[in-house]
Amino acid sequence: MFCKRFETCYSTLAIYELYFILIQTRKNIKMSKLKILNETPLDFQEKNIFDKWDVSYLDLMEVNQGSPLVGSLSINGQVITREQGFGGPLLYFNRKIYIPVFIRRFCVVGFRLATLNLDDLSIEYIGGIEDLVYLKEIKDNRIYFYTDIYKSREKNLSLYEQI
Repeated sequence: MFCKRFETCYSTLAIYELYFILIQTRKNIKMSKLKILNETPLDFQEKNIFDKWDVSYLDLMEVNQGSPLVGSLSINGQVITREQGFGGPLLYFNRKIYIPVFIRRFCVVGFRLATLNLDDLSIEYIGGIEDLVYLKEIKDNRIYFYTDIYKSREKNLSLYEQI
């Protein structure tokens, strides 16, 4: 009886230890984030570590009730603000972050895809203003994204189409 309980406790403990190791390893993986799996513009990972960059969203808020979240971005502690805020989720490839930026101008409201170069923190835009930029993946030097929350309208752009 004691051995049976001990084995159960030991296996549970081993599972928790393995889970802890996996979580710690995931935080320090030096790799690209090329695909969005379980994130949406309403619920995405707020803190990411890419190579030597610690990337976090700050002061997230809804643009309107029930709409995507936007906020400032912190890269290794340096706060970056742009237009009305950065949305999510984001993708990372080749020392660049691909991220939606919320735009609110006279008679124009929407999102625009931006490339944030982590080496010098410069920002360039790709494509025009859309109702929504819901990133999907980077594949074959193209970035794929949806322009609606239901994923019914997909677009793609070359990673080199900067405007």
